[in-house]
Amino acid sequence: MVSWRSQRARGRVSVESPSQTVSPPAPQGESGCNEVVGESLSGKYQLAVSNVPRRVDFTTIRRAFEKVLRSREGPNRHRPIHFTLQLEPRNPKRAEDKNSGTGVIYLNGKRFAKFLAARVNEQPIRIGNHEILFQKQEGSLSRALQTWYGRPTISRDALRRKKENQKALGHEVRVLSVQFGVEGRDEESFSIEWEGDYDPNAPPKRGRQQNDDKPQAYLKFNQGREGENPRSLQIEISSHSQADMYRITIPMDQISSLENARDVGTYFILMRLESPPSFEKKAQFSSLTGDPTKDFKHSWERLSSLEPAHERVVAFASRVLRLVILPHHTDIKNFIEMSYFVKLPMLKKSSLRNTAHSEQFSRKRLDDVKNMMAKFPWPIAFQCDVLLRNCLLLPREILTLKREIGKLVTIGTRFAEEVLKRFIELVPELDQNEGIVGCLRRAEEDWPEDEQSNRVIRLFGPAFEDCFIRVAFADEGGTLYRHDWEVDNSKFIAKRVGTILNEGLEIAGRRFEFLAYSGSGLRQHSVWFVSPFRHPDLGDVNAQKIRESLGDFSRVIKCPARYAARIAQAFSATDPSVEVKPDEIEMINDVETETQLQYGDSEGPKTRKYVWTDGHGTISSDLADEIWERLCEIRPERVKLSAKIEEVRPRAYQIRLGGYKGVVSVDYRLKGRLIQVRPSMDKFDAPNSLVIEISDAFNRPRLMYLNRPLIMLLETLGVKHSAFIRLQDKAMETAKAALNDPDVSADLMKMYDLGEAFELPNLLRRLSRYRLQDLHIRDPFVRKLLSFSLYHIKREIKYHARIPVPGSWTVVGVADVHDQLEDGEIFGGLAGPPLNSPTIHPGDVQLVKAIGKPKPGSAYDIENLANTVVFSVKGKRPLPSCLGGGDLDGDVYYLITNTELHPTNCEKPASYEDAGRRTLDRDSTVKDIADFVIEYMTHDTLGLIGVNHLRLADQRPEGVLDKDCLRYARLHSDAVDYPKTGKPVTIEGMPKPSYIPDWYCPESSDPKNGDYYESYRALGVLFRGLQLGDPEPHPIEQPVAQEDFIRTALQDKVLLILKNHGDEPVDRSSFEFLFARFSHELKYQCAAHTLGQSANSRLDEEEVVIGTILRKTAAANQSRKRKVLMERLAKQSQELVRTTKRDILGDRSVHNLRGQLARAWNCLEVAWEMAKDDEFGHKSFALVALTSVLDVFDEIKAAKQEGSL
Repeated sequence: MVSWRSQRARGRVSVESPSQTVSPPAPQGESGCNEVVGESLSGKYQLAVSNVPRRVDFTTIRRAFEKVLRSREGPNRHRPIHFTLQLEPRNPKRAEDKNSGTGVIYLNGKRFAKFLAARVNEQPIRIGNHEILFQKQEGSLSRALQTWYGRPTISRDALRRKKENQKALGHEVRVLSVQFGVEGRDEESFSIEWEGDYDPNAPPKRGRQQNDDKPQAYLKFNQGREGENPRSLQIEISSHSQADMYRITIPMDQISSLENARDVGTYFILMRLESPPSFEKKAQFSSLTGDPTKDFKHSWERLSSLEPAHERVVAFASRVLRLVILPHHTDIKNFIEMSYFVKLPMLKKSSLRNTAHSEQFSRKRLDDVKNMMAKFPWPIAFQCDVLLRNCLLLPREILTLKREIGKLVTIGTRFAEEVLKRFIELVPELDQNEGIVGCLRRAEEDWPEDEQSNRVIRLFGPAFEDCFIRVAFADEGGTLYRHDWEVDNSKFIAKRVGTILNEGLEIAGRRFEFLAYSGSGLRQHSVWFVSPFRHPDLGDVNAQKIRESLGDFSRVIKCPARYAARIAQAFSATDPSVEVKPDEIEMINDVETETQLQYGDSEGPKTRKYVWTDGHGTISSDLADEIWERLCEIRPERVKLSAKIEEVRPRAYQIRLGGYKGVVSVDYRLKGRLIQVRPSMDKFDAPNSLVIEISDAFNRPRLMYLNRPLIMLLETLGVKHSAFIRLQDKAMETAKAALNDPDVSADLMKMYDLGEAFELPNLLRRLSRYRLQDLHIRDPFVRKLLSFSLYHIKREIKYHARIPVPGSWTVVGVADVHDQLEDGEIFGGLAGPPLNSPTIHPGDVQLVKAIGKPKPGSAYDIENLANTVVFSVKGKRPLPSCLGGGDLDGDVYYLITNTELHPTNCEKPASYEDAGRRTLDRDSTVKDIADFVIEYMTHDTLGLIGVNHLRLADQRPEGVLDKDCLRYARLHSDAVDYPKTGKPVTIEGMPKPSYIPDWYCPESSDPKNGDYYESYRALGVLFRGLQLGDPEPHPIEQPVAQEDFIRTALQDKVLLILKNHGDEPVDRSSFEFLFARFSHELKYQCAAHTLGQSANSRLDEEEVVIGTILRKTAAANQSRKRKVLMERLAKQSQELVRTTKRDILGDRSVHNLRGQLARAWNCLEVAWEMAKDDEFGHKSFALVALTSVLDVFDEIKAAKQEGSL
């Protein structure tokens, strides 16, 4: 049964703290006590303190208490006692006294009083001849002290370092000139494309008059708001006569290199940036209210450029910045000192010799390039645009290629496109002696990326695929637009994004218009555009015609957000499966009830209607199996995968069928081809769309992982730190053991989705079978793959608390259509509390009863619905609705069997009431949808709410049960629904955490630099308990030569099979060509998926094989960007390996198994041949070829057993 308990568990806090900590000055308490030393964790338990020597100063007393209570020696040494001490003021008549001899010590709960008693019994606190005495004292804390308790403590060393940083960063450097431009390929020349002149002694530029009040510019380091890291280097520009002041903001983590030198009586600093800076302005003489939260919030306005002349070149010349400063020793010293404290790249001597205003991006040159592109087919023009927009070539260099590109086009548009793609990869490594034209001639064939399709693109066929593009709107660094307390982005986004959405977008001479977005695309700020075209059967096609063809949206047409969300169904990434007939679709009723309940976030009982089958339908076993067979035809790797891992034919699918959306599970009672849908699945009318599209097939169990919000919630509900620590230690033991055991390595990579695209887990499992196990420990490439994997896993655990929970699973929810389960029961073969994700409200965890093995002959004995959790349809409220407001249209749930993670207290679930919709008094138009997209990008606060909730819970004594955390939980629920309701969620008036716990420290920062406090929550303990180390592997004592080793193990076996092979001889040159294509595509992936924005940024080959990006991030939005890039990398790598293996093995109708083995072995030998010249990609190509060889071996063995070879 579900166990709900009304009493609330207080936050349990334990574990390590620094031996010496100090805190900011505390407010005076109401009790009149005049001296306080405190801790960050709030205290609710107090003890009277007596026998304190009256003539001893407070510092001496404090240190005596710290020496015993914070000691790491003796009893409870792993539990330093966190306290706040108050001493009563001295008697004014006794001038020699410094206190009254008595006071109060405040502790964080009763259990800390027990720790204190154990500690002082073993080691009393003595000051001189006085032994301090303690006894229980009743009473409550003053409001001032409760506020003080919420403040974190920071070690003295960290505070000292912070003060040193603040002192060093308080300097300003006078800037005489700001110059944006481009460097020559020899890095000895610099073309100034835009210049801001701020030298009062310089003559006015041509066409400008002398200005006595010339603007002045100063270089500063922005330290951000209190408690945050210095985030950026800023150049502020202002004059007394101007109404506005301007600012150039350069994120420090985007500075790739710094150089300096003298130049004609001045000194310059050259900065190379990974991404362009941002530009801002604010009113210089605005009136102030005296309230910083009003005066400085959104005081700066985001700009796209500093002035009209700058706007023309800002897209092309913003990654190299030259600052001219006075050659004063003080300014130079200040800049070097500031750079040191924020860990900027080391300042090096510049080789720059020549600077000039050469106007590489003049209007005429840009127009010439535009006219040139207009003469080429659009795919060719697009590649030319890539060269221009990414500053890979200057306009004049692109114009020199006009004749050569024209020759390629005469051969074929597709051929020319692939050659240009290859050329784009070669340009950053351009040989000066070869020249640009020679480099283009050297470019060889490549092929484009492939991604999962959607209903709309499939509708018009491959001939019109290039008419559809997905456009991602991002900040200069490639991250999403972020919420900024100081800078107002709303006008900037409205102008930048709104203009494109409402007026269209021109790329390489082709006009595109806004079409729609997918649900996941909106969260990533990416939308679909289409270029109007003429279809041979459908006639003229444009965005409006496509939207109208998708279905009837009249039910939601007055709510722009809901209307767009319904259109988004057609743009979700899906695989087509089978088409059904209208009479094979049956509508059945939902299970509904109306209930009055008391909720965890409401004062009194409320009456609501609940849908127990919300989003869930059923499907016959025959039709489910037919769908799986079709999916395996589309992606043949599924067939082999099913044989290698614990998979079954899916018993549940997440589907799209016309206007229906949700999950269908197999009902064994349905016969033939039949699918049953419910009203809760019906989102809009699309009766002519009868193909069942598959969003997900639940064909294998998925492990459950902890995360930061879940750990914070479980800790507040009574789960001990030791439970989390044991799981983290176990995960690290397993990870380290993987370095010595190929089977453990395979399991670990599978667990963390590493190396899947290159089938690395499967390859590692087969090493022992083919006597190749020494490759695992002695091959340098394989060792590097394992070392990178270990680093990735440690990073996931340390910075995301992504800790696997053995024996617990993540499964999709379905309804009990057989009416077998009672209220509070589930069926899934697992016991424990189910949770939905995200988990943020304390009621999102509930204890339930799992029925275990079903009775023989019962419905779930006949059909066990593997990889699902079945929820009861009986009771007062559906259990999924209690778990984060979940439903059954595809939500997944955590089933935790580890009893150490079961909470000792369960809270009442939140009501998760519908937030309502923002509607219009008319039908929505595409402009309304575009306006909503702009508003969403501006007001998407979901991530910020989650972070504030977590940080606040870390600092508040009741954890997630704190009243402000509960308010954030309600806002979080509304923010999750924002894309469907259209009602933005504001955090105005909400308390914001002013301090940052160490576990929230970015990867590139030092958590001990004084900006972070040591969190004593479980998250802090886990964070400090793991060190990342170096991703590079330790040297191998006896490395093996891969070629010799594999030949020894396999060559005789291969030759024996091929002895009587009578197929045609294999042409080695075709495999060399195949390797060249593989190498080129691999280079593309290395360049396209790096966090860096510069042309020279590349991933290592090992990173692509593993599917990770090792570069450290400096902010949470970069971490999200890295996750998106890794997901994209995995998809494209999987497609690369799939097509490469297909070409290695050839067509089965042409080549038998022996012929395929010969082809695979020849590819392996090509890889070894390429290794002699260290050709890029030879190591990963050898992996693909070796996997192909072993695949054929396995098939030959199976064929022999069947007698069909």
